[in-house]
Amino acid sequence: MNMQTHSAWALGFGCQSHASAEAIVAAATATLARARAGSATLPVWQLFTIASKAEHAALHAAAAGLGVAIGFFTSDELQHFMAGTTRRSALVERLVGVGSVAEAAALAGAGPGSRLLVARTLHGGVTTALAEAAEGTAS
Repeated sequence: MNMQTHSAWALGFGCQSHASAEAIVAAATATLARARAGSATLPVWQLFTIASKAEHAALHAAAAGLGVAIGFFTSDELQHFMAGTTRRSALVERLVGVGSVAEAAALAGAGPGSRLLVARTLHGGVTTALAEAAEGTAS
């Protein structure tokens, strides 16, 4: 992982190689809106995904547009969080080595003891999930 801190909320995502920054921003915004329904404030949050997407320009443009950092995990790092996932894709597992990039990245980004607030949700070519850090672990 390229960051050593955990966010109060971690938005994990996966995307197809042709996904645009606009599509990623729209998916992130929809997922955050769903989680905070009625809350006036938004906890500190950050984007997380698999390291194989680190060179995808649209991801960096989306993070910049949202004003948040982006963290990357290897498939081996994400594997440690698969027990907490609710949905898996055999196709994604064959392609990248982990069956739920969005959920595992959200859980990994929020840190040990985290829980999913929003399970894997499809938004066209972008998949998102949102996790919340365990009490007292966000930094």
